Amino acid sequence: IAGTAYDAAGQRDKVEKAFLAGLELNPSNMRAYEVLGRLYTSTGRLDEATETERRVVSATEKHLELYPDDARALYIGAQALVATSDAARARQWAERALEAAPDEPSVLYNLGCMYSLMGERDKAIALVDEAVKLGFGYRAWLEKDGDLDPLRDDPRFQAILARLA
Repeated sequence: IAGTAYDAAGQRDKVEKAFLAGLELNPSNMRAYEVLGRLYTSTGRLDEATETERRVVSATEKHLELYPDDARALYIGAQALVATSDAARARQWAERALEAAPDEPSVLYNLGCMYSLMGERDKAIALVDEAVKLGFGYRAWLEKDGDLDPLRDDPRFQAILARLA
């Protein structure tokens, strides 16, 4: 919980320490690896980021053995697969997540982020748009999420933001 609070507050220096401590207690926590991967990427620690993303995939695979239709796990794993350059498998997991939770705004939003990072603007915008229509109303998040940077100059993305004003 502390690591998530530090992450939301932008306190990067405390994020790593909190999540590493959490992983000592639960080494299969895919969410902790996910946050650490983002942190390492954003701070230029790319080798650590790549290794951490591989751990996200591994932890997700283990989780999916028990819960194969867990949409959250599928989109977390799909995003990690993109980071490890396995776009084909990322798309498969994304489709599974959409099948499991086709009307869940957080699933749609996160998959929109994934497709944005893959350069698939049309798919990304369609998913983010649908997430907003279904209740994802965090304008500040949409404005700051680096995963959506490839969409910022697209008038369709700007229209989505305008609807949340």
